[in-house]
Amino acid sequence: MSMQIKWQDPPESATGRGRQTSRERDQLVAQLKEHPGKWALILEDQKSSSAATSMRKRGCEARSVRHRKTNTYDVYARWPEQDLADVDPYIARRRARGVPEDGRPATRQPAPGIRAVS
Repeated sequence: MSMQIKWQDPPESATGRGRQTSRERDQLVAQLKEHPGKWALILEDQKSSSAATSMRKRGCEARSVRHRKTNTYDVYARWPEQDLADVDPYIARRRARGVPEDGRPATRQPAPGIRAVS
């Protein structure tokens, strides 16, 4: 009885793929840093939403959106905009005093029993 031999190369090793994915995500973060505050669709039709967690660990804001029909996820990410209070000490002091971010004075409600006249 003779045995049949099938000649073929083995499949590629999965070892090291995690590092490649990590490098790709680091490159994505670098691109997002060039456009802070702007959302980007980074992955489409994913089987899970776990990529959003990976981007959050790298300092990005990330969201995943589920498509109910296909039960897949799109992942969006952005690099957060720099807070002006971190850059400008004047703005930091105003915030510490309770001045809102838009700089407008807060409107106070009239005391009980007093009608506001406009």
